[in-house]
Amino acid sequence: MYDITGKKAVVVGGTGGIGASVSDMLRMRGAEVTSTGKSKGDIALDLSMFFSDSVNSEYIAKKELLISKVYNCDILCLCFGPFVQKSLTDTSFDDWKNVALLDYALQGFLTSTALRGMTERKYGRIILFGGTRTDQIRAYKTNAAYAGAKTGLSVLAKSVAAEYSRYNITCNVILPGFVNTEYLSNDLQKTLRVKMPSGKLIEKKIIADTLSFLIDTREINGVLLGIDEGWSA
Repeated sequence: MYDITGKKAVVVGGTGGIGASVSDMLRMRGAEVTSTGKSKGDIALDLSMFFSDSVNSEYIAKKELLISKVYNCDILCLCFGPFVQKSLTDTSFDDWKNVALLDYALQGFLTSTALRGMTERKYGRIILFGGTRTDQIRAYKTNAAYAGAKTGLSVLAKSVAAEYSRYNITCNVILPGFVNTEYLSNDLQKTLRVKMPSGKLIEKKIIADTLSFLIDTREINGVLLGIDEGWSA
């Protein structure tokens, strides 16, 4: 494995679920990790308020700290994105706005911020997280807003790869299948297992190990990598 000891990593959404496993993996490999979460982590920040003009000075200070950390990071992992599951007729203006801002615009802004520092240091690894089966344009009956924003991440990743590969910067998108996290109820776990070819949910460590491989492999760049046992094929 490539030695990332001392590399600065930021894991947005890194205090629970997949993000927590990613944070643990990076720390085990010797990286200096800053993890963010809604109410805990190195930077406790509610991302739903990121674009709001009506936030207090404490929030602004945390937001500016996050931006500074992202600018100075070598590895950026964006393990977040609110999920909206509604029919098109039930999807409200706020649903569309929040998904567009948090699942696409914020990820794009943080990527742009990281690139400014990474180009100076001639090194960078950016890993985005898309949604299940968002590797291409598809029809969605109950989550079109979410899937549309996550599908847009492919444009972001491929654009970064095309323009910044010469600076030893890679940007890839992981598209997980149904992952076993602490956020799933027992009933939901049973429902999702049926949809997976093996009848089992994917373990978080598999996602983290795959992300670790992407960090080590400069030649893999601008790729949409499904980790779903072929379910999306």
